[in-house]
Amino acid sequence: MKYLTLPSGAQMPAIGLGTYQQLPDYSKSVVDCEIIIKALKAGFRHIDSAIFYETHAEIRRALRESGADRSELFITTKVYRNKLGYDDMLAECERSLEELGTDYLDLYLVHWPNRDIPMEETFRAMGRLIEEGSVRDMGVANFTRINLRKALDASQAPIAINQVEFHPLLYQEKLLHFCEANGVKVTAYAPIAQALVMDEPVLQDIGKIHGRSPVQISLRWLLQKGLAAVPKASSEAHLAANLDLFDWELADEEMQRIDAIGKKQRLFDWEEVGEFSRDV
Repeated sequence: MKYLTLPSGAQMPAIGLGTYQQLPDYSKSVVDCEIIIKALKAGFRHIDSAIFYETHAEIRRALRESGADRSELFITTKVYRNKLGYDDMLAECERSLEELGTDYLDLYLVHWPNRDIPMEETFRAMGRLIEEGSVRDMGVANFTRINLRKALDASQAPIAINQVEFHPLLYQEKLLHFCEANGVKVTAYAPIAQALVMDEPVLQDIGKIHGRSPVQISLRWLLQKGLAAVPKASSEAHLAANLDLFDWELADEEMQRIDAIGKKQRLFDWEEVGEFSRDV
């Protein structure tokens, strides 16, 4: 496993399990507890969630039934954009801790920016949560360069992570460079573009060279760019494949070919957030 070192000194596994499940009609379906248990048995130690996902209860049950050692786990969750006021932030963190059955969060993220709530208020609450020990590291999700600049200016505590949609069909190069320049690491959600990478010829060709699937090529590309990724999985075979990434690598030429795919196939551009979520 590869790890990313966060400001607290914590080591975040670069491959985690995403737990957001979405039906074709955009309604949510709770992730099956059994796949989380299987992930833990397979060797996953990084679990990504959010209050919005409604998966906390299933994660709590999986942790209990698997007998996993909490000290070996890395749990991320997120506070939604309508709860970013100071008091709401504290209350939502307490709610998450209770629902997950844990005393602390390894990483707590602002799920989406909200222009109607001052960032200073949001990050003052984050600072208090870190001081109290409820949160080890904090960060943001779906922040553009403009939003991230505002967050960096507003926060006294370091911003560890910006979690964004990032995959070979949506290479957010400018955002990645901005994060790197400001000491913010990037986690990719939807890292295989909801399996659309399977049909990408460049990824298919490179996969044949390595005896790997386009999914594995996509995840390896992200790792070699210094990102973490939180792919979902629906079977033990998928879980095993998503962890089989660390004893091989892509050549520089192959990385460049993937960089050059050049598509801007964004899967998540939520109407309620709209252009506020886009980086241009």
